[in-house]
Amino acid sequence: MTDKDPYADIEIIDTDNIQFGQQEKEFNHQSLVMLAYQKSIDALMKEMIEGFWQEKRDKLGNQLYVYNPDTRKSAIESIKTLKNLMIADITGTPQKKIVDNLITEDKTLYETHLKEQNSWINKLPRAAKTALVVKYNLFSSLDLNEKLPFYHYYINSSVEIYRKLFEALENCLAEKKYFKRKKIIA
Repeated sequence: MTDKDPYADIEIIDTDNIQFGQQEKEFNHQSLVMLAYQKSIDALMKEMIEGFWQEKRDKLGNQLYVYNPDTRKSAIESIKTLKNLMIADITGTPQKKIVDNLITEDKTLYETHLKEQNSWINKLPRAAKTALVVKYNLFSSLDLNEKLPFYHYYINSSVEIYRKLFEALENCLAEKKYFKRKKIIA
Protein backbone atom coordinates (compact mmCIF):
# COMPACT_ATOMS: atom_id res chain seq x y z
CA MET A 1 0.00 0.00 0.00
CA THR A 2 1.29 3.47 -0.82
CA ASP A 3 1.20 6.51 1.44
CA LYS A 4 0.31 8.78 -1.47
CA ASP A 5 -2.75 10.97 -0.84
CA PRO A 6 -5.37 10.18 -3.52
CA TYR A 7 -6.58 13.79 -3.41
CA ALA A 8 -3.18 15.46 -3.73
CA ASP A 9 -3.74 16.36 -7.40
CA ILE A 10 -7.11 18.02 -6.77
CA GLU A 11 -7.13 21.80 -6.38
CA ILE A 12 -9.96 23.27 -4.31
CA ILE A 13 -11.32 26.51 -5.76
CA ASP A 14 -13.14 29.00 -3.59
CA THR A 15 -16.26 29.75 -5.64
CA ASP A 16 -16.94 32.95 -3.69
CA ASN A 17 -13.86 34.58 -5.21
CA ILE A 18 -14.60 33.71 -8.82
CA GLN A 19 -15.91 36.43 -11.11
CA PHE A 20 -16.47 35.27 -14.63
CA GLY A 21 -14.21 37.07 -17.08
CA GLN A 22 -12.34 38.86 -14.29
CA GLN A 23 -9.67 38.13 -11.76
CA GLU A 24 -10.33 37.32 -8.12
CA LYS A 25 -12.16 39.83 -5.94
CA GLU A 26 -10.06 42.06 -3.77
CA PHE A 27 -10.96 44.32 -0.89
CA ASN A 28 -10.99 47.83 -2.28
CA HIS A 29 -11.68 50.64 0.18
CA GLN A 30 -12.07 53.20 -2.58
CA SER A 31 -14.81 51.22 -4.32
CA LEU A 32 -16.67 50.76 -1.02
CA VAL A 33 -16.53 54.51 -0.39
CA MET A 34 -17.70 55.15 -3.95
CA LEU A 35 -20.64 52.77 -3.47
CA ALA A 36 -21.65 54.41 -0.17
CA TYR A 37 -21.20 57.85 -1.73
CA GLN A 38 -23.52 56.91 -4.61
CA LYS A 39 -26.10 55.46 -2.19
CA SER A 40 -26.01 58.71 -0.21
CA ILE A 41 -26.57 60.76 -3.35
CA ASP A 42 -29.47 58.51 -4.37
CA ALA A 43 -31.05 58.81 -0.90
CA LEU A 44 -30.67 62.60 -0.83
CA MET A 45 -32.21 62.99 -4.29
CA LYS A 46 -35.57 61.66 -3.09
CA GLU A 47 -38.26 63.78 -1.55
CA MET A 48 -37.89 63.69 2.23
CA ILE A 49 -41.15 62.12 3.40
CA GLU A 50 -42.34 60.09 6.35
CA GLY A 51 -42.78 56.35 5.83
CA PHE A 52 -46.35 55.21 5.24
CA TRP A 53 -48.47 52.17 4.48
CA GLN A 54 -50.24 52.12 1.15
CA GLU A 55 -53.20 49.93 0.27
CA LYS A 56 -53.03 48.30 -3.16
CA ARG A 57 -54.88 45.56 -4.96
CA ASP A 58 -53.29 42.78 -6.96
CA LYS A 59 -54.62 41.40 -10.28
CA LEU A 60 -57.04 39.12 -8.46
CA GLY A 61 -58.45 41.95 -6.37
CA ASN A 62 -56.76 40.90 -3.14
CA GLN A 63 -55.91 43.72 -0.80
CA LEU A 64 -52.20 44.24 -0.17
CA TYR A 65 -50.44 46.60 2.18
CA VAL A 66 -47.13 47.97 0.98
CA TYR A 67 -44.82 49.96 3.24
CA ASN A 68 -43.08 52.95 1.68
CA PRO A 69 -39.96 53.60 3.77
CA ASP A 70 -39.16 56.88 5.46
CA THR A 71 -36.78 58.58 3.04
CA ARG A 72 -35.52 60.90 5.78
CA LYS A 73 -34.20 57.94 7.78
CA SER A 74 -32.73 56.36 4.65
CA ALA A 75 -30.82 59.55 3.83
CA ILE A 76 -29.47 59.88 7.37
CA GLU A 77 -28.42 56.23 7.57
CA SER A 78 -26.70 56.29 4.17
CA ILE A 79 -24.66 59.35 5.21
CA LYS A 80 -23.80 57.68 8.54
CA THR A 81 -22.55 54.65 6.61
CA LEU A 82 -20.45 56.87 4.33
CA LYS A 83 -18.98 58.62 7.38
CA ASN A 84 -18.19 55.29 9.03
CA LEU A 85 -16.43 54.07 5.88
CA MET A 86 -14.46 57.31 5.59
CA ILE A 87 -13.44 57.59 9.25
CA ALA A 88 -9.81 56.78 8.44
CA ASP A 89 -9.87 59.12 5.43
CA ILE A 90 -11.10 62.15 7.38
CA THR A 91 -8.79 61.69 10.36
CA GLY A 92 -6.30 64.53 10.40
CA THR A 93 -8.25 66.73 7.98
CA PRO A 94 -10.09 69.99 8.73
CA GLN A 95 -13.36 68.19 7.91
CA LYS A 96 -12.92 65.88 10.92
CA LYS A 97 -13.70 68.72 13.32
CA ILE A 98 -16.69 69.80 11.20
CA VAL A 99 -18.03 66.23 11.17
CA ASP A 100 -17.58 65.87 14.95
CA ASN A 101 -19.33 69.21 15.56
CA LEU A 102 -22.27 68.22 13.34
CA ILE A 103 -22.67 64.87 15.10
CA THR A 104 -22.61 66.66 18.47
CA GLU A 105 -25.18 69.14 17.14
CA ASP A 106 -27.44 66.24 16.12
CA LYS A 107 -27.15 64.60 19.56
CA THR A 108 -27.94 67.93 21.25
CA LEU A 109 -30.95 68.40 18.98
CA TYR A 110 -32.22 64.92 19.90
CA GLU A 111 -31.82 65.59 23.61
CA THR A 112 -33.62 68.95 23.28
CA HIS A 113 -36.62 67.40 21.52
CA LEU A 114 -36.65 64.51 24.01
CA LYS A 115 -36.80 66.97 26.92
CA GLU A 116 -39.63 68.87 25.19
CA GLN A 117 -41.55 65.63 24.61
CA ASN A 118 -41.13 64.46 28.21
CA SER A 119 -42.07 67.89 29.55
CA TRP A 120 -45.21 67.94 27.40
CA ILE A 121 -46.21 64.43 28.51
CA ASN A 122 -45.60 65.25 32.19
CA LYS A 123 -47.87 68.35 31.94
CA LEU A 124 -50.82 66.28 30.71
CA PRO A 125 -53.62 65.34 33.12
CA ARG A 126 -53.44 61.77 34.39
CA ALA A 127 -56.33 60.50 32.22
CA ALA A 128 -54.85 62.06 29.05
CA LYS A 129 -51.42 60.66 29.88
CA THR A 130 -52.89 57.16 30.37
CA ALA A 131 -54.78 57.39 27.07
CA LEU A 132 -51.60 58.54 25.31
CA VAL A 133 -49.61 55.63 26.75
CA VAL A 134 -52.26 53.17 25.57
CA LYS A 135 -52.74 54.73 22.11
CA TYR A 136 -49.06 55.31 21.19
CA ASN A 137 -47.38 52.66 23.35
CA LEU A 138 -45.34 55.23 25.26
CA PHE A 139 -43.30 53.13 27.62
CA SER A 140 -39.98 54.92 27.59
CA SER A 141 -39.05 58.48 28.37
CA LEU A 142 -35.60 57.80 26.86
CA ASP A 143 -36.70 57.80 23.20
CA LEU A 144 -38.66 60.06 20.92
CA ASN A 145 -41.96 58.50 19.89
CA GLU A 146 -42.51 58.39 16.13
CA LYS A 147 -46.22 59.12 16.55
CA LEU A 148 -45.66 62.48 18.27
CA PRO A 149 -44.61 65.69 16.52
CA PHE A 150 -41.36 66.04 18.52
CA TYR A 151 -39.86 63.13 16.61
CA HIS A 152 -40.77 64.68 13.26
CA TYR A 153 -39.35 68.06 14.24
CA TYR A 154 -36.14 66.28 15.19
CA ILE A 155 -35.86 64.10 12.09
CA ASN A 156 -36.52 67.01 9.70
CA SER A 157 -33.80 69.08 11.37
CA SER A 158 -31.50 66.07 11.51
CA VAL A 159 -31.73 65.63 7.73
CA GLU A 160 -30.39 69.16 7.30
CA ILE A 161 -27.51 68.46 9.70
CA TYR A 162 -26.62 65.31 7.80
CA ARG A 163 -26.74 67.20 4.49
CA LYS A 164 -24.05 69.48 5.94
CA LEU A 165 -22.12 66.40 7.09
CA PHE A 166 -22.34 65.00 3.55
CA GLU A 167 -20.91 68.28 2.21
CA ALA A 168 -17.99 68.01 4.65
CA LEU A 169 -17.32 64.43 3.53
CA GLU A 170 -17.53 65.46 -0.11
CA ASN A 171 -15.05 68.29 0.54
CA CYS A 172 -12.69 65.76 2.09
CA LEU A 173 -13.00 63.51 -0.97
CA ALA A 174 -12.35 66.44 -3.30
CA GLU A 175 -9.40 67.64 -1.22
CA LYS A 176 -7.79 64.21 -1.38
CA LYS A 177 -8.67 63.87 -5.09
CA TYR A 178 -10.22 60.56 -4.14
CA PHE A 179 -12.14 59.89 -7.31
CA LYS A 180 -10.18 60.46 -10.47
CA ARG A 181 -11.91 61.97 -13.48
CA LYS A 182 -11.93 60.01 -16.68
CA LYS A 183 -10.14 61.64 -19.54
CA ILE A 184 -12.34 62.13 -22.54
CA ILE A 185 -10.50 61.96 -25.81
CA ALA A 186 -12.24 63.81 -28.59
